[in-house]
Amino acid sequence: MKYISLFLLMTFFFSCEINNSVNTKINTSIDTTESDMNEQFIFIGTYTKKEGHVDGKGEGIYRLAFSQKGDSIYFNFLKSKYFKTVNPSFLTISANKKYLFAANELGPDDGDSGTVEAYHIDPQTKDLKLIDKVKTDAFAPCHITVDATDQIVFVSNYVGGIVNVFPLLEDGTFKETSQNLQFKGRSKTDRQETSHPHSGTISPNNKHLFVADLGTDEITSLTINYEKEKLLPNIESKTKIQAGAGPRHMSFHPNTEIVYVVNELDATVNTFDYDGATGTLIPKQSISTLPEGYSAPSWCADIHVHPSGKFVYASNRGHNSITIFKVDENTGTLSFIKTESTKGDFPRNFAIDPTGEFLWVANQNSDSIFIFKINIETGELNEVGNVEIPTPVCLKFL
Repeated sequence: MKYISLFLLMTFFFSCEINNSVNTKINTSIDTTESDMNEQFIFIGTYTKKEGHVDGKGEGIYRLAFSQKGDSIYFNFLKSKYFKTVNPSFLTISANKKYLFAANELGPDDGDSGTVEAYHIDPQTKDLKLIDKVKTDAFAPCHITVDATDQIVFVSNYVGGIVNVFPLLEDGTFKETSQNLQFKGRSKTDRQETSHPHSGTISPNNKHLFVADLGTDEITSLTINYEKEKLLPNIESKTKIQAGAGPRHMSFHPNTEIVYVVNELDATVNTFDYDGATGTLIPKQSISTLPEGYSAPSWCADIHVHPSGKFVYASNRGHNSITIFKVDENTGTLSFIKTESTKGDFPRNFAIDPTGEFLWVANQNSDSIFIFKINIETGELNEVGNVEIPTPVCLKFL
């Protein structure tokens, strides 16, 4: 595999764009003459402002055009650009691929509320066009998701303890907010002085929303009522996990009723059986994401199950690695395989491409995205390229 710095070449190409091309560096294969590869796109959310926890350097939402063949990634530099906005730290894309929604992670110094934006994705160019923007009535919206039928967007606000319900019109714009669901409580650490909803994950049957609350060490299960456009609590709606864990993100197994929760504060992954009919979670296991003997500070960020269902991956900020777990095919519980360095600092969101062949990881504090080839037999990762993007946070394949 060749690694070639393309900074000068890309500077030439990007100078031909009007004003918002990605002025970045790509180190990867550059043979772009292959004719049998389908072009793909990935959108990248970034921090654009200096905040208490990050020195944001991005310009907004970035888009990279690429193709892949074998172990190689091929970038189309002329189609790589950014779309200017403020702190679009988390993104989601509609099931019909027509719209992108961004959570603008704004605090009290940025205005009177966080905001959410809706963009139309041009079917030919894949350019973004802003079509709507609404307030969240809270601060630091840090996660956004849309249901599988593109009817409702759900937003988790880290500051204020609010989960928003934004019904959608057919043109991708928002109706009036139908519900601001208030969460309350606390747990034992300094980071858990109040409720901090960190994500809302929709069940595979599209019936339930699971809210991971870092501040209360609870997973709240809610039923999505599409007719009323509201969230309704289930009979056993709250699942308590170990004190001080700080649940952050969740990922469902593709082939069985199992869900995995990554916990930011104690660097663990919890495994639950999931009842699709009732939305009930039944605890099965908690396992560390860190190698035995490691004691320096580290905070988990993201989790994903491989499309095959054979492996689970979790990111560690501090240890700066991706942890690889093997899934027991009978029980769904995890066994630790190894950690793989992300080759950068503070890995946030990562994404497995739709083919299940590559894992992309965003290193927030070193302004880099590294790409790894996945060994589909062992789950292990092998670096095949990297891209420099300022303070990347979230990765979403189109």
